[in-house]
Amino acid sequence: MFVANDTQENFLFENNGKGKFEEAALLAGLSVDFAGKPQASMGVELCDADHDGLLDLFVTSFSEEFTTFYKNEDGFFSDDTLRKGASAATFPHVTWGIVGEDFNNDGQIEFLVGTGDLDEQKQARGGAAKATAFAVPNVMLTTDSKNTFSHLQNNWGNAAQIAGSTRGLLAADLNQDGKVDVVALNARGPASLLKNESESTNYLHVCLIGTGSNRNALGAKIQISQGDYQQIEQIRSGHSYQSDLVGPIHFGLPSDSTVKMTVVWPDGQKKEIVTNPGSMLVLIEE
Repeated sequence: MFVANDTQENFLFENNGKGKFEEAALLAGLSVDFAGKPQASMGVELCDADHDGLLDLFVTSFSEEFTTFYKNEDGFFSDDTLRKGASAATFPHVTWGIVGEDFNNDGQIEFLVGTGDLDEQKQARGGAAKATAFAVPNVMLTTDSKNTFSHLQNNWGNAAQIAGSTRGLLAADLNQDGKVDVVALNARGPASLLKNESESTNYLHVCLIGTGSNRNALGAKIQISQGDYQQIEQIRSGHSYQSDLVGPIHFGLPSDSTVKMTVVWPDGQKKEIVTNPGSMLVLIEE
């Protein structure tokens, strides 16, 4: 269990399998950033951003701090923010909620980061951090085939030009059209609904129902592959910031080849399924 802490070292509580947890963030490489400094950690996203079969962490923070990408190296993590090109776009801003989804169904994950300063009178008061404001557009980062990040700037629809002060973010296919939408919780304003209007391609929604384990199958992992290309997701709760959602897991499918799926339940039992690509919801019971 990862805990993001504000201005002090993060925590990682490892389950020892005997009913107890042991704090191991420093050993795992998650307590501080690459410079050995704790950040004002806020939002958290867990996903396999580089398609190596291991779940990475992306953690938001304060202005003039990086939104930090911790690459999973088989249970140990390294701060890969600078090497992956994930630093410049978020550095000026206070960053809050974060969601990682395949918004255009091309098999690559995009990250939407909620931004906005704490101080509603920031511009009137002045101060050192002049590159940000209370109300600023949110940041969309995309990944490429080389697993590096780039800032989409205004190239992700008219929502990219809306200045707000976003705190919570959650992502789900709200209108069941196969494209993941976003709900943003904004300070001093109403919530925003960002409807995904990208071109629709093949996708897969997977819904797990636990019977031997918990009903929502929290902790279960789903891995799909099309040839040599693989994606993995974990059913989790308590991510992003001020937000939570347990629903179908979304996979964009980059090709028309057969989809092989493996579900690993929380108790370690596995279920394997082979299906053809298409626009579908797969319901799997433990």
